[in-house]
Amino acid sequence: MFILIPVGVDDHTVDRMPVISIGIAVACALAFLVTWVFPIGSDGEKEAREVMRRWVQQPDLVLPPTFVERFVGPTYEPILRRRAAAARNPRARPVTSEDQAQLDELANRAVAESDASLLRRFSLVPSRGPWQAGWFTSMFLHFGWMHLLGNLLFFYICGPLLEDRWGRLLFLAFYLGCGLLAAMAQYGAEPHFQGMVAGASGAIAGCMGAFSFRHARRRVRMGYLFWLIRIFRGTFAISAWLWGIAWFVLQLADYALGGSRGGGVAVAAHLGGFVAGGVFALLLAGTGIEKRFVAPAVDRKVGWSQHPEFFVGIEALERGDPAAARRAFQAVLSERPDQLDARIGLARASMELGDPGARAELEAVVAGVLAAGPEALRNALEQLGPVAEPDRLRPAMAWRVAQTLDAAGDTRAARQYYAPARKLEGLVGLKARLRALELDPAPSPEEVDAVRAEAGRIPELSPRAEMLLRSVTLDDSRAIELPPDDGGLEIERHASAEPPPPAPRPRPRVVPVRIVGRENGRLDIASASGVNPLPLQRVLGIAVGVVPAENGKNVVLTDLVIGWSDQTRGATVLRATLPDLGLHRLYPGFEPRTAYARFLAEIEGASRAMRLPAGVDPASFPRYASPEEMTRACHDQGGGG
Repeated sequence: MFILIPVGVDDHTVDRMPVISIGIAVACALAFLVTWVFPIGSDGEKEAREVMRRWVQQPDLVLPPTFVERFVGPTYEPILRRRAAAARNPRARPVTSEDQAQLDELANRAVAESDASLLRRFSLVPSRGPWQAGWFTSMFLHFGWMHLLGNLLFFYICGPLLEDRWGRLLFLAFYLGCGLLAAMAQYGAEPHFQGMVAGASGAIAGCMGAFSFRHARRRVRMGYLFWLIRIFRGTFAISAWLWGIAWFVLQLADYALGGSRGGGVAVAAHLGGFVAGGVFALLLAGTGIEKRFVAPAVDRKVGWSQHPEFFVGIEALERGDPAAARRAFQAVLSERPDQLDARIGLARASMELGDPGARAELEAVVAGVLAAGPEALRNALEQLGPVAEPDRLRPAMAWRVAQTLDAAGDTRAARQYYAPARKLEGLVGLKARLRALELDPAPSPEEVDAVRAEAGRIPELSPRAEMLLRSVTLDDSRAIELPPDDGGLEIERHASAEPPPPAPRPRPRVVPVRIVGRENGRLDIASASGVNPLPLQRVLGIAVGVVPAENGKNVVLTDLVIGWSDQTRGATVLRATLPDLGLHRLYPGFEPRTAYARFLAEIEGASRAMRLPAGVDPASFPRYASPEEMTRACHDQGGGG
């Protein structure tokens, strides 16, 4: 089994709510409820089934031509007749004129009930001729759930984007016009057909035709499901023009194999609607009407006026034609020299073309958006794309970008721009090196030591450099103030012929801590020695336990192992109670139980730490008689290094 359907359009955004598109979808849904789900009156289906039952039992009866055309169709009548003849019972009594009269009466009643139904009255019936309401009302009716949902899915792909581009009134007129032309195409193929033609697919095919040409470079996301022994599923993206042409070719194949109603589908309406929509879109763009009249009118409604050539430049960039994009953006700037979006587009086009002054133009744009704040900077960097990568900027400009992003809390992006800024000489270069190391989840100890040696002479940088060095060597007992060893214990040595017993394993070092902050990939740990950054990847093990407190209640202890035990020292364990974790600050808005689960999952995901004691169910909270018992159970056995 293989299923392939469109599921969306990449970057499917609109400037205002698509009121007309929503209204069309709602109208289709309401019409479906009234005519199909909860129909008013009878549609003749019950009587038609009774006619077919009698005819199958007595195939010598003659079905009235109007009934055949309405409920069977001339294509399927010979097939049904052959099946009925093959199943004829030779013992059945002969057909009488009374039997035929009863069948005729029942068939005529079915036809009359069908004529009176809302579905048929408002569908397009070609045999009625040109004067009927169905030319317009039929495009809001559907035959079944799959018919409705399938049409609305395709409409969602392209309808709102066209409405956003052309405006509400023009889009409504376009939709109705495409639906009318699609119905005319189906009528022209079978003008004497007595069956019903209904559905929004003709008008939606027009939207697909227009979308495939006017948004040709957009990416339509396709979902697939392939079932052969095992299930394969996923998505991929194709260009809108390829999506539209592929669909049109499939419709042509259906028409060639099955005619205008191949498989019971109004294929001629699909073809007519697609061609009508595509031609309309090409004429609108080719004559300049869209650029001179439609786009400015839409922009005034939205609340700002975008130059028509701007869209030409964007589409040129999307199809990989920076020369055409540069011409379009230059046309915009010749009339509107202060338009930032056009300057950004021109800088990108110039960089892609390799113009000699492209770098200076790029940095002038970046300098302009820096003054507008971090949000404007992020938007500009996103529009510039790969041409604004950190190594494309001079170190001084990269430093300014990094500082702005860092101050806004976007440390991941800031770290990338600190990298080229490290090439600067003097204090700024040293600051860039230090901050880049602070944001690095796994900084090089050698580089940290080198930076500390330089920063130690500068009072404003020295404390930060010392803290960074301590975070790199956090698994060393010197990095955290540990409880003093018990000096009251003495070991008396006696000479003995027996080999000395093995030395006892050093006891774990358990350090009470509090978590005072969190950034990407690290926790800020407060202990008696101050605040230390703890990169999550340095956590080797996690233990969770419930112990009784002095007030009779239970306390949840969380242990983070940052150093395994060996022959010379015990494991280094950071221990925090539930309040000491500061979950309300780390995960605001979450219930304590949910926040704690997220906390553990985040540490395990970043560090791959093992759960202690070995073999414990990660979802359980073991109970211990005391904190000391938890320490013995979880940490006295050592660990892997």
